[in-house]
Amino acid sequence: AFQPSKDVKGDNDSLETSLDPNEILRHSRSRAVEIKAIDMSRAMYMKTLQFTREALDRYTSVKDMADHIKDELDDTYDGRYHCIVGTSFSFSITYDLKHYFYFKMNGYTFLVFRH
Repeated sequence: AFQPSKDVKGDNDSLETSLDPNEILRHSRSRAVEIKAIDMSRAMYMKTLQFTREALDRYTSVKDMADHIKDELDDTYDGRYHCIVGTSFSFSITYDLKHYFYFKMNGYTFLVFRH
């Protein structure tokens, strides 16, 4: 089935969000979250933050963190997710609408999207 999608480019210095960062920070359970950009339902981004907290608690490798977040999203929301974790990267992607979250937590940058 056809899924509407959107092209987006960015790097660690870009910032574009219409959400109130304080709203997300209230729900981040003491880990500072900086939202860079988001196109995702509240329920889904809250789950993504939960999976991210789990990954940060369990793993020291960014690859293991990315694998955990991707696997949890695939299992919870029916596959095809991608997760990039690092301290510095740029990107140019196409994502399915309502399935994109770009944020920082605990010194790492996270890019999560479905396509």
